[in-house]
Amino acid sequence: MTNSCSYTARRLVLALGALVCAPICRAVDVDLSVARYQLDHWHGRNGFPEESIFAITQSADGYLWVATPAGLVRYNGIEFTLLDRSMLTTDLPLRDLRLTTAADGALWVWNFHGQVWRQEGGRFVSVAGNKGDALGPVTWMGQGPERSVMLVSGERLYLWRDGSVVPTKVSFAAWGGGWWGCIWTGLRSCGGG
Repeated sequence: MTNSCSYTARRLVLALGALVCAPICRAVDVDLSVARYQLDHWHGRNGFPEESIFAITQSADGYLWVATPAGLVRYNGIEFTLLDRSMLTTDLPLRDLRLTTAADGALWVWNFHGQVWRQEGGRFVSVAGNKGDALGPVTWMGQGPERSVMLVSGERLYLWRDGSVVPTKVSFAAWGGGWWGCIWTGLRSCGGG
């Protein structure tokens, strides 16, 4: 491994660690007492369509988005709206949906089958993982550097930036990513000499 490749790999690992920890750290205001927080139980009586939650995130417009076995639910602080299944163009089950909010505020949805959608103008646009798609099924997704979204497909890391998916010079000999947002890698190459 060359020095520049080693340096790039260290920067990638540090950036991934910071991205994984950042959402956790900003969620707690240590100056507020526990009594100032509110705990709600969502259930069918108050309009929540499901008891299980796979993922939850908040988009830039303030909505909470909840991935459930019933599908994608939007919460405005008062009522729950189960999105019409046709908004995510797939014939596959919507089980195990995962959510990411990108730095530009866009909501990203990823399913167990490797399909990825990005919310644009109130609708969801397919980004990757469909039949005939050059990228193929996505096996991990998360926030990337410089307002990008990282996508792993096969042995390669891709970045979605400015409306297109671009391959990086990073390929993996081994990698592991969890639905919980962590990623570990064994690099095969990162484009060095």
